[in-house]
Amino acid sequence: MDAPFYWCSKTILEHLIWQIKNENVQVFSDILFHDYTQQHIIFDVLLGNFNNLGKSHSTYRGSSGTDINPVTTFICVGSDFIYYVVGKLNKITGIEEMHIFYNAGSTFDIMKCKYICGGEFNRKIIIKLWKACVKKCID
Repeated sequence: MDAPFYWCSKTILEHLIWQIKNENVQVFSDILFHDYTQQHIIFDVLLGNFNNLGKSHSTYRGSSGTDINPVTTFICVGSDFIYYVVGKLNKITGIEEMHIFYNAGSTFDIMKCKYICGGEFNRKIIIKLWKACVKKCID
């Protein structure tokens, strides 16, 4: 039996950081994005799902759809994809976390939106991503 091939989340994030640094994506902070109302709804859907998962999985218990932190939340827009970098407070640990979602296509489609990683997983590379997003937003 052949082993399945997939992109590990660290590789995906390293590629996104490379795209940011090489100006292949536009990075917007949640507050500065041109269509704030629509983006707020998307973030509400993404974070609301953590709340829904908390009803059946203890890992997500305590999450809510109002935990978004604008300092750690970004939208990375490419020619035919969007990454949502969502910062939120983990109410169980009290630690600020970031979660990364990939959306195939230039408009949000919940059926084309995939969770990449977040929380304590690959924390070092997530911090590098955060720094690249911040730098891009203030340049």
